[in-house]
Amino acid sequence: MGGINMMKVLVGGVVAGLVINLGQTLVHAFLFAEASAALTESMGAPEPDGTTIGIFWALGFAIGITMIGVYAAIRPRCGPGVGTAIGAAIIVFVLGELIPSLFWMASGIFGFGQYLPFLISTFVLLCVSAVAGAALYSEDEAGEAA
Repeated sequence: MGGINMMKVLVGGVVAGLVINLGQTLVHAFLFAEASAALTESMGAPEPDGTTIGIFWALGFAIGITMIGVYAAIRPRCGPGVGTAIGAAIIVFVLGELIPSLFWMASGIFGFGQYLPFLISTFVLLCVSAVAGAALYSEDEAGEAA
């Protein structure tokens, strides 16, 4: 059992981040565009501009890299593959999306029903992106299959 291959975490994480960013763009700009605009307005946030969208994309890549790092960390105990990738996605979803969203909901910033489509779509995107990124991860240079 080798150590974590940080270069492959980075490569897999960038791929996962790209899937997250493209998916979130699809969700917020097309699929749930009206709900996204209403949510933004209800929070009193300005309409996202190019700088904001750039920051969102950078954060999407950071989430992807972090998620593949989690996958690499749990892989020796859980084994390689789709189940472990989805496990990493669940960990990142709960800690990075669900718990913070519950704080926002409890504070009255937005309601559960208002945010539910975004929670579901983010969960799906994280699972898909984790599987994509994990497929590129191996701990050795010989190209062991994920």
